[in-house]
Amino acid sequence: MNEAVITMRLSEGEINLLINSLQMLETAVVPCVDNGTWKVPYEVLKKDLTKIQGDIVVKRREHEIKQKLGKE
Repeated sequence: MNEAVITMRLSEGEINLLINSLQMLETAVVPCVDNGTWKVPYEVLKKDLTKIQGDIVVKRREHEIKQKLGKE
């Protein structure tokens, strides 16, 4: 399968909303639909967004530490 790669700008709040929406989708119970395999792409996307969310937290902490060290 050929997939395109794009760059998107999202705020931290938008990432949080996407993760919450995907979480709600994952918990949806849809009877008799491919034994839940339809959820796999959504779970992968949620995993990727959660990693991005964690990276944002790490970068913010690093920035705060550098600012504090610069002021001392």
